[in-house]
Amino acid sequence: MFDKWLIILLITGLFFYSESIASFEHKDQGSENVASGSCGIASCNNAFAIFINPAKIGLSGNPAVNLFYRNYYGLKDINQMSLASHFSIFKMPLGLGISTFGNKLYRETELRAGVGVELIQQIRLGVSLNLYHLDIKNYGSAIGWGFDLAALKAINDEITMAFVVSNLNEPKIGAVKERIPAYFGFGLAYRPLSIIELNLDIIKDDQFDFDYRFGVQYNVNQWFSVICGFRDLVNSVSAGLKITNNNYNLNYGFQYHPQLGGSNSMSIGYAF
Repeated sequence: MFDKWLIILLITGLFFYSESIASFEHKDQGSENVASGSCGIASCNNAFAIFINPAKIGLSGNPAVNLFYRNYYGLKDINQMSLASHFSIFKMPLGLGISTFGNKLYRETELRAGVGVELIQQIRLGVSLNLYHLDIKNYGSAIGWGFDLAALKAINDEITMAFVVSNLNEPKIGAVKERIPAYFGFGLAYRPLSIIELNLDIIKDDQFDFDYRFGVQYNVNQWFSVICGFRDLVNSVSAGLKITNNNYNLNYGFQYHPQLGGSNSMSIGYAF
């Protein structure tokens, strides 16, 4: 019990520090992303493309909406919720997303709109516009904005590569003009068989060292998949399940941090 309250105190203290670099750091989106060791830049997982890689917007075909919930380390006041959708207008694939993180004392909110288009055969380009809103009780609120640039290239039927550059405009937020974190990500997906996908993401955040992320998805059959992953920078391991039934999908993801403990997540989606 003491350890849990110590973690809450440390996290809250970090949130209240006005020049903290923790504001709007890159977070997992969707339980597939959680379960696969935070991989997803080049993967076949397109549910939360607006957050992970906007070049993948529209790749899954039919319009869809996806909802994601994550609790951090068993702390009831530290939660994340995201809603993402993609659709087409005049054959232009568009994506919208909203994500919130925190509690009634400290809350981050992201609003995103993006587009993914195929420039030439097997090469896609994506752009997202991101609005950031930070609210700290008794300290007020602030707004900033940024944009991401991403690309996706299918080398062949087995290999896909991609990259994402976030917050290219180096946005700042608040009276102290604190810079919102930016990162560069490179992803590689390898599908040697139709039942398995291997993923590698390499992330370089401007505040941290290189982070190597590995994920594996094994499709047991058409409706059930098992996912696992590892994230090098924080030595976290993860696992999860995916259930697909007609137009619905249900996902569970668990990630274990060696110091902070486990985080549970659920996501559900519907394709129209």
